[in-house]
Amino acid sequence: MDDNKVIQMIQQFLFEKGFTGSLATLQQESGVSFDEEILGQGGQLCSTLYEYADLKTAFDETNPNMEERARQCAEEELHSMTIPASFPSNLESTVDSIHSGNIIACRFSHDGQLIATGAADRVVKIISSDTLKEICSISYHSAPVLSLAWCPSDSNLLLSTAMDGKALLSDARTGDALMELSDHRKYVTRSAWSPSGAYFATTGRDQVVIIYQRVEPKEGAPDPDAAEAAAEEASGGGGGGEGGGWVDGRGEGLNSR
Repeated sequence: MDDNKVIQMIQQFLFEKGFTGSLATLQQESGVSFDEEILGQGGQLCSTLYEYADLKTAFDETNPNMEERARQCAEEELHSMTIPASFPSNLESTVDSIHSGNIIACRFSHDGQLIATGAADRVVKIISSDTLKEICSISYHSAPVLSLAWCPSDSNLLLSTAMDGKALLSDARTGDALMELSDHRKYVTRSAWSPSGAYFATTGRDQVVIIYQRVEPKEGAPDPDAAEAAAEEASGGGGGGEGGGWVDGRGEGLNSR
């Protein structure tokens, strides 16, 4: 079927539906004049489309698309695989109704005693792996939680990131926020610790990776929490050396929450 025949069928459709303005524009832009006697039988465009739809339906029923066929083959191959004895294959237990939104992230602590879950309800939940009971909630994020990472050197230290552009260090036993990091400009999508626990990294939709390093307090340095409390009590008070904490990849100090 050539282009002129297609244009004539569209012109016939526009004429039969009374779209005279569109018909005039099509004639002008295509250079093909409409003559209702050329095609003879009316409704040819709709007839052709209906015929195509019927043929496609018949084909789909007898020839599943390649994507579906590939999925079925993959499922059959997976079911036929021999599962190693050490690979979990049986449902052990379930924990229901711990979040009011979809659960996006879930991580076991390195000692296996705690389970952390983060969800679209903006909350991180800490659950005992023995009792499956909730230990505490961490509710400092203002948007859905996207990732969780346990510190390998401190089983109580949990790192969470969220769509609010923040990373949060929390005490998993108490639910207290220890430090809030706001260096990303968009969603913080992933986080990870170094094996020693001396570093952690975050990355996000701003296409930036930020690496943070733990800085140990200098010998004889005052407790930063005590210094902060003293400063609040004594207006204009100062003094004190440098304490411990975290610095980012630029060497800039990070304030605790």
